[in-house]
Amino acid sequence: MKKYKYLPILAIGSAIAFGFTYKSFQTPEEKKHNEFVQNLVFSALDSRHYNAPAIDDAFSEKAFKEYIDAIDFGKQFLLASDVEELKRYERQIDDLIKSDKIDFYVDAQSVLDKRQDEAQEIYRNLLKKPFNYDKEEMYETDRDKRTFPKNGKELKERWRTYLKFSTVSKLYNKEKSNAKKDKDEQLEWKALEEKARQDVLKNMNSWFSRLDKLSDEDKFESYLNSFLQVFDPHTVYLAPKAQEDFGISMSGKLEGIGAQLQQKDGEIKVTMIVPGSPCALQGGLEVEDIILKAAEKDEEPTDLEDLLLSEAIRHIRGKKGTEVTLTVRKIDGSIKEIPIVRDVVVNRETYAKSALINEGQKVGYIKLPRFYVDFEDRNGRRCSTDIKKEIEKLKEEGMESLVIDLRNNGGGSLSDVVDIAGYFIEDGPVVQVKGFDEKSRVLNDRDPRVIYDGPLVIMINNFSASASEILAAALQDYDRALIVGSEQSFGKGTVQKIINFDRQLPAKYNNMKPLGSIKLTTDKFYRINGGTTQLKGVESDIVFPDTYSYIELGERERDYALEWDQINKAQYKMTHSDLNKAKEIKGFEKRKSGDPIYEYIDNKAKELKENRDETVIPISYESYKAELEKDKEDKDVLKDLIKENRSLLDVSNLKIDLAEIESDSTLIDINTKWIESLEKDIYLNEVVKILN
Repeated sequence: MKKYKYLPILAIGSAIAFGFTYKSFQTPEEKKHNEFVQNLVFSALDSRHYNAPAIDDAFSEKAFKEYIDAIDFGKQFLLASDVEELKRYERQIDDLIKSDKIDFYVDAQSVLDKRQDEAQEIYRNLLKKPFNYDKEEMYETDRDKRTFPKNGKELKERWRTYLKFSTVSKLYNKEKSNAKKDKDEQLEWKALEEKARQDVLKNMNSWFSRLDKLSDEDKFESYLNSFLQVFDPHTVYLAPKAQEDFGISMSGKLEGIGAQLQQKDGEIKVTMIVPGSPCALQGGLEVEDIILKAAEKDEEPTDLEDLLLSEAIRHIRGKKGTEVTLTVRKIDGSIKEIPIVRDVVVNRETYAKSALINEGQKVGYIKLPRFYVDFEDRNGRRCSTDIKKEIEKLKEEGMESLVIDLRNNGGGSLSDVVDIAGYFIEDGPVVQVKGFDEKSRVLNDRDPRVIYDGPLVIMINNFSASASEILAAALQDYDRALIVGSEQSFGKGTVQKIINFDRQLPAKYNNMKPLGSIKLTTDKFYRINGGTTQLKGVESDIVFPDTYSYIELGERERDYALEWDQINKAQYKMTHSDLNKAKEIKGFEKRKSGDPIYEYIDNKAKELKENRDETVIPISYESYKAELEKDKEDKDVLKDLIKENRSLLDVSNLKIDLAEIESDSTLIDINTKWIESLEKDIYLNEVVKILN
């Protein structure tokens, strides 16, 4: 592959790419701009990506599939013959890239434009009259299990089942709302059905209107990102608008319900719950949930499926104190309605904080939601400084053992991880980093001071990623801490950097700007024992049963994720943990056996595995209704089991923190809920037993 000619490469960052279905309207100027951007993107990849694949026919075949999936993820527009016709590009994409051409993009958009016009006529005709709601039939929700329609008749049938499914869903909600009204205000079923159908028509018209309004920038961003998926899941191109949104997300200015969302295949997925946010405090919304609808209080819900992410967010966000009800599809396929009162996200809740647990001994507890650092302010807060302060405060109150909770911590500052690990060891390597240039370097703790040398437990789960995995791995390799939690952590062992093309290119290219940025994978993390944290993550010494026990989550689920491998072991000296690992594993297994709480969790985990593969939904009205009502889980089952089989932990704030907490009513409420959650935390309860 040729070396591209336009830029030197620098800078750092991370982001998320989104797939769209869209129409193409491209001017000659836009075409020239897009060709220039494509050259810049592949120049950066060729120069700096950690493990760039060869741009050849094999790459082309994968890129072709990714792009077809992106422009018609639901297989609702293109016919099988269209895909077959476009296959002339299946092995030419590499040649187009090398010659700075975008013919595949232009031709695919032309075909899509025609099919979208036809689809509009189909859905408008189908929604003119009621569906047969008594007919027993099913709708396949897994788009990967569908095939492209062979002809117009099959395409129309695809739309019919989709529209019937949408109408039945709306009708169910309307019937529930109708039943709550006074009898003289209630509508007949026929009127409800017509209103449901009209709502679906309104949503479809709105969807197609948005498709028409999508800019060439949006469309080309998705085109490039389809190709970049083949490099790895974390490498993406950020068009100028997306680049601006990314900058906002990195600034820490958060509002709304406090969930980080990702759009893929037309669905809005929760990828992170912001600590201390409204949805974190409410507790119903979880990572991996798919948000289907959003409704203002006492209003009909708005379908979010197939909306652009930016528009879906506008329906979810709102003024402080107002309530939004989200309809979500859980990871097991069940449908839940979750009311959340909007608020300003309390940034302080993303910071490290501590508590004291008085159970047999004084157990110090530190929650670290992420490895934060304020890059804009040299004197701003950073997690390593805060963790040190929390340890010192706990020691002053007589802490005898320590728990650091990294559950759901998605990572952050690498330098802070090294500093924090150094608080528990005298000196030595913490992590190894290998770059795109094949050179590896060791990041060492060079401070011989040990801040805390007593018993230490690190709590992780499936969503502990990146920097969390570095800390857990280092302390496990030194045998300095006992790692407990999910079978393994997330498995993200890669480093991304961001290149802003506008900053990198000289003034002579100003007429082509704005050009956006690329976030690309440039490095890989390795444990001091030589193995990477990529894919495998960190395996817990003691595995706690959870609802994800029987399914695979994390990096290993992603297409084109970089592989696990290993390099030479770093030179380090083992420490001696105060915890007898073999004895504690045996003790936990004995406690787990026959425990009704763990039995319940194990059964729910098995149900989740079974339900995850059930992707068809009945769309006769009565069957759909029965399915939804059957799946309503009794939320009190686990709560009752905990109440019957566990005593509350004795958890308290540190005396030094109480004055600040009691000075703010908002902090009092947040703190009360946090302490109560720790008191009832069955996994923390288990950790205390281990430490005792």
